[in-house]
Amino acid sequence: MLDEWFLRAAQTILDHCAASRTELVDTVVLAPNFHAGAELNRALLTASARSVLLAPQVLTFPAWAANVQCGGRVLHDSRRTALLYHALKARDWFDPALLWTMCDEIGRLFDELTYQAVTLPLDRDEFAAQVLAYYRVQRHTAVEFEASLVHELWFALSRNDLERGDLSPATLYALQLARLAQVAAAPLFVLGLSGLTRSEQNCLEQYAQRQPVTYIAAPRDNDIARTLQAAWPEIPDAPLAHRARDWAAELPRSPLQAGLSYCATHSLEEEAAAADTQVRWWLAEGRTSIALVVQDRMSARRLRALLERAQIQVADETGWALDTTLASAVVMRWLEVVATDFLYQDVIDLLKSGFLFADWAGARREAAAWQIEHALRSHGPVDGCAGLLAVLHRHTDAADAAAAVSCLQLAAQHLGRRALPLRDWMAKLEGSLADLGALAALEADAAGAQLLGLLARRRHELSAEESAFSRAEFHRWLGRELENGAFVDSAVTSRVVFTHLAATRLRHFDAALILGADAQHLPSLSAASVFFNQSVRSSLGLP
Repeated sequence: MLDEWFLRAAQTILDHCAASRTELVDTVVLAPNFHAGAELNRALLTASARSVLLAPQVLTFPAWAANVQCGGRVLHDSRRTALLYHALKARDWFDPALLWTMCDEIGRLFDELTYQAVTLPLDRDEFAAQVLAYYRVQRHTAVEFEASLVHELWFALSRNDLERGDLSPATLYALQLARLAQVAAAPLFVLGLSGLTRSEQNCLEQYAQRQPVTYIAAPRDNDIARTLQAAWPEIPDAPLAHRARDWAAELPRSPLQAGLSYCATHSLEEEAAAADTQVRWWLAEGRTSIALVVQDRMSARRLRALLERAQIQVADETGWALDTTLASAVVMRWLEVVATDFLYQDVIDLLKSGFLFADWAGARREAAAWQIEHALRSHGPVDGCAGLLAVLHRHTDAADAAAAVSCLQLAAQHLGRRALPLRDWMAKLEGSLADLGALAALEADAAGAQLLGLLARRRHELSAEESAFSRAEFHRWLGRELENGAFVDSAVTSRVVFTHLAATRLRHFDAALILGADAQHLPSLSAASVFFNQSVRSSLGLP
């Protein structure tokens, strides 16, 4: 069905090119992802009945915009977050432990305002009055504070950007889209795109004033597509039960029965086991392309373990949160050990990591941890490197433990208590990891290498940021970076692919399994925003 639709889409493009006497290579096609672009190119080759074809530019919207050069420097999200942090800290509005989270929330809101081309009033009181009206209240302290906070930080950040000549990624994207529309130079085909932002819609509308724009909608001319359209119309005109009754009268046999099934499970283990069994059945039947649409990351982790136990590799397009990897765990544990002044339990736990003391044999690290436990059993608990060393020096059989604790003490000297810019904290952290012999082990580990790459990018992005942060603030910042970062193992190719719902659009699979198809995980909604309820968001022009 999807192959037929791509052939019809390809024929539509070829017919338009022939009618306008335009070379195919001189056109641009916007696709939802590059997988769909590859399918279209194959369909164009088939529909043209040629052995060789000069294909059009097939791009996603962001990739298309990236071809446009705009003046100004990019204000990276990491630097904007640092600026927001100090703005919030200076105003003393929130618990310091929540500031990084609040910065993320505010940054996401500002990006949405930019993507949706929302303009805030210059006057703060006017904006507050608007928000009060949207909330349908005459006076409310919390609402007024919310409006004042957003307005003040929005314009403070805008002034800072103007003074520095910086552009946020969202602002740069909006400018690139506007520029694309101004210099429209090629006929444009829009292939099955949905959920466009107002900035993207504006770009297409303005582009159409200079060059022809042809929209090719996603498949809607078959029973399955019409059934889904009846279930999820753009504007519901009747309750779901009524729509189901009316559609059943028009189409008595559901077109979904042959290809759609459900499996009810009652625990994480049962869900992963059922998915594992289903994947094995499909592989045994000779399926060559299986999508596992991951809605529940916990279930996905368990399923992956079951599949790999059966020697079934998984190509993961979604990645794992970087903070769930062993590499991240040892880095964060090291900072916690320093912050808690070397609690002996934490020291023992840290020494058991295979990332530390790369030139030591595993047995020597284990012996060092055991020697600390043995020495403290006879002496009693002590904390701090000095206390641990004093106890260990009394035991002639604790040389490995004493050497390890001395190394920890030396490495900790990098991480003093003086407030520093984030770039300097990252340099100090890497210096301490080098003293611990951990850098080589991290570089040799796939997740560790991506962690170090993330730190290198952030150091570059924040190289000009002079604001100072305490060690505790840096610790929380790093934890948030690792939580938001993704570890993607691109070395695996497999018939079984972990992907997310949006990435399945206009892609063909022999079979698909939605893991976590329940009310808690479907639809794939982002976390609720701290700012503005749904009514206010709609009134502002946000999704």
